[in-house]
Amino acid sequence: MSSPTTSGRRRSKAQVTAAAKGNHGGRPEVIDDDVLTFAVALKNKGVPPSSAS
Repeated sequence: MSSPTTSGRRRSKAQVTAAAKGNHGGRPEVIDDDVLTFAVALKNKGVPPSSAS
């Protein structure tokens, strides 16, 4: 069985390798630039958030 230190090093190395490939983990973004632009435009028009969704 490996020690926590070895396991932590392996995990860290795996995360660095994944990041180098463009994978950063975590949840995907929900609001992209297009959605944000649309939301700001609705807000600027005075559309209430409850009816914008």
